[in-house]
Amino acid sequence: MVMQRVLTTGEGAFHVHIHGHTGTPGPSYVDKREIRPLIKSIRYAAPEAIHGSIILSSDRGFAEALLPGSSEFHPVKGITVVGFPTTLLARPEATSRHEEHFSRQSFLGADEAEKISAYRIGIIGLGGGGSHVAQQLAHVGFAIFSLFDMDVVEMSNLNRLIGGTQADARAGVPKVDVVARLIMGVNPRAKVEKLKSRWQDVSGDLRACDILFGCVDSYAERRDIEIAARRHLIPLVDVGLDVHQSGDEPPRMAGQVILSMPGYPCMSCLGFLTPTNIAREAEKYGAAGPRPQVVWANGVLASNAVGIVVDLITDWTRSVRGPIYLSYDSNTGEIHSHKRLQYLGEQNCSHFPLSNLGQPTFKRL
Repeated sequence: MVMQRVLTTGEGAFHVHIHGHTGTPGPSYVDKREIRPLIKSIRYAAPEAIHGSIILSSDRGFAEALLPGSSEFHPVKGITVVGFPTTLLARPEATSRHEEHFSRQSFLGADEAEKISAYRIGIIGLGGGGSHVAQQLAHVGFAIFSLFDMDVVEMSNLNRLIGGTQADARAGVPKVDVVARLIMGVNPRAKVEKLKSRWQDVSGDLRACDILFGCVDSYAERRDIEIAARRHLIPLVDVGLDVHQSGDEPPRMAGQVILSMPGYPCMSCLGFLTPTNIAREAEKYGAAGPRPQVVWANGVLASNAVGIVVDLITDWTRSVRGPIYLSYDSNTGEIHSHKRLQYLGEQNCSHFPLSNLGQPTFKRL
């Protein structure tokens, strides 16, 4: 049955079984003698796909992959279980850290330092929202980052870009360099990948992330980021802020933080991304001018976004069990769950069924 599916679809196959103990498992003598030859025989049905095996214990995991054209099995350093909470069953080599860094947040759990420092966090867009997010994540203890932004610092960024200076603006320093400097100032041992390009052009680096923050301005780009995140089973936190002016009324500044989890309602399900607002944005492209942004409102949104991710991986409140859509009114200082959550009904997503996944990739870290 497995062989027929692989032959019909061209998909890869992974053999999954359990070892009944705690700690990191590994292939037994029987696994090496029987399962590895089985995987190699299945590969004949789809030689261009990635095949392999996964071994689970009570609290950890082990995986190895057979790549196209290779006769050897390669160990997989990271296994992420995406859900509530999101867990790393196999972790890459952790970055070194000062234990004192975590001493005031021990309420997050006994192994929170190990958990937090092992996740690779991707941040798309390093303006007012993204720079705030990066700074706070570094202070919390996250230590592995992929930064995506092709822009350089300009004087108009300095009212909200955390870490940016007038010297950076005069020199046209890339935003990825400014934010990397910010992170390294908090944790010199952090591993920071600086990607001064469109995130679409470095999709392999995007797929290597365990969690993504989308801190971009446009509806269309949010849609594209969510498509990529869903396709590769990556939790995504969208952070956004906008200012609206209506007649003689005071400007209204509002924003949102949305947790988009694979298998759960997406931003279209939540009514945030609609064909209408994407079309209206396209009609105005090039005519709207720069969007108003301020540092204090971005800070509020970034704080809530970082708090959601910390809860997602440590489960310290034991309350993050579904979609999150926070609505922020900066004029009143109020932030609350959006009323659309009350009318969701089904907690699954029809726009991104879990069967529509991207091809697995293997990146040597």
